[in-house]
Amino acid sequence: MTFKVAFENFKLLFVFLLIIQLNDKNKQYEHTINASTYP
Repeated sequence: MTFKVAFENFKLLFVFLLIIQLNDKNKQYEHTINASTYP
């Protein structure tokens, strides 16, 4: 496994984790809105 391939895989993993984190934030945000709308 060359360094370039490892770097590409790392980039993909980083983007994947970033997307998951953004998704989690959106879910928390929606949950907060629902909680404030329907106490």
